[in-house]
Amino acid sequence: VGAATLLGLTLATERLTQKPIGASGDALSRRNAHLLVGLQNIDVARSMGMEARFKARWEASNEEFLESQERASDLAGGLAAATRTFRMFLQSSVLALGAFLVIQQQATGGVIIASSILTTRALAPIEQAIANIKNFIAARQSWARLKVKLDLYEHPPAPTALPAPRATVALEGVTVVAPRSGRPLVQDVSFGLNAGAGLAVIGASGSGKSTLAKAIAGAWAPYQGKVRLDGASLDQWPRETIGEHIGYLPQNVQLLSGTIAANIARFDPNATSAAVVAAAQSAGVHDLIVRLPQGYETQVGIGGVSCRPVRANA
Repeated sequence: VGAATLLGLTLATERLTQKPIGASGDALSRRNAHLLVGLQNIDVARSMGMEARFKARWEASNEEFLESQERASDLAGGLAAATRTFRMFLQSSVLALGAFLVIQQQATGGVIIASSILTTRALAPIEQAIANIKNFIAARQSWARLKVKLDLYEHPPAPTALPAPRATVALEGVTVVAPRSGRPLVQDVSFGLNAGAGLAVIGASGSGKSTLAKAIAGAWAPYQGKVRLDGASLDQWPRETIGEHIGYLPQNVQLLSGTIAANIARFDPNATSAAVVAAAQSAGVHDLIVRLPQGYETQVGIGGVSCRPVRANA
C-alpha cells in the first residue's frame, strides 16, 4: 500500500506539473525571441529611439518567465516534499510497529532491524523511479516536440495554388554550390527573359552551363538567390505542379523503363492519348514512333534499351 501510494504521488506530480512546466518553457522561448530580435535590430532601435521599448518588452517577457517558473517550481517542490514526508512516515511506521510488537513480546528486537532493511530494499526501485521521473518527463516532452517537427517534415502544408507560369523567367543573384565539395559552380547570375525569348549560354567545359540549366529547371536548389517564374520563386510551387510546365534536356538522355507513350506522358496515369500524340507530333517523332512494331506501346527496358516480349514455346 505504501509503494502504491508513492507511485500515485509520483504520477500526480507528473500530471500536475506538466502544464506549468510547459508554460514556463513557452515563456522562456518568448523571452529569448524578444532578446534575439532586439540584438538583431539594435541599430534600428537606437537610431529611431526604440531602445527603451525593446528593453521594456524583454523585461515584461522575462517577468512572465520568472513567474511561470516560480509557479512550476513551487508546485513541483511541494509535491516532492509531500512524497519525501510520506516516505519517511512509512519507514517510521514500520519501526513503530516493530517496537510495539517487541513491547508486546510478540517479536524480538531483531525484527525492528530486519523490517527496516526489508522496507528499504522493497522501496528502493520505487525511490529510483521517483528520482528519475524528471528525466522521463523531459524525454517524453522532447519526443513530443520532435514528433511535431517530423510530422511537419513528412506532411508539409500544401502551398497556395498559383496560376501556370506564362510571362517571365528571371534569375536574381543565383549562386549554385556543388553538393559534396561545396565549391561554387555558378556565382551571382542575374537575367530576365520574357515569353517567346531565347537565351544561349556559351563557355568552356566545366564553366557551369549545365549547372545553371539545372538551377533554372529546379533540379538543383540555388545556394543563394532566386529563380522566379512570373515573379514567384520555384519553391512556391509543388514539384509535381511546376514540373508540368518545365522542359529539361540533360546531357545524358535516357528513356525510363516502360512504354514510349508513358515516357512521353512523364508516367502520368491521367494523361490522354491525344495529348501524348500531340506532344510527339510537336517534337517531330510521331512518324518514327508509329513505324515501331508496337508503336506508342513499344516497351523500353531499363536504361533505354529496347525490350521485346518473350514468348514461351508450347
